[in-house]
Amino acid sequence: GTGTKAFCAGGDVRSVVDVATAKDTLAQSFFREEYQLNHLIGTLSKPFIALLDGITMGGGVGLSVHG
Repeated sequence: GTGTKAFCAGGDVRSVVDVATAKDTLAQSFFREEYQLNHLIGTLSKPFIALLDGITMGGGVGLSVHG
């Protein structure tokens, strides 16, 4: 997100389910790559430090929860 109160406020969970059931290949590819990135961050062999300032939800959590 933009501004000073939140980081990656996340997406609409219902729309994610709708995309998955609609067989939208572009959206499915996006989420597959996002989850692969989260896995790579979570399995890094080097220390990872995440500094959060404000509300962190959705994609922001996936990027920062391992730090």
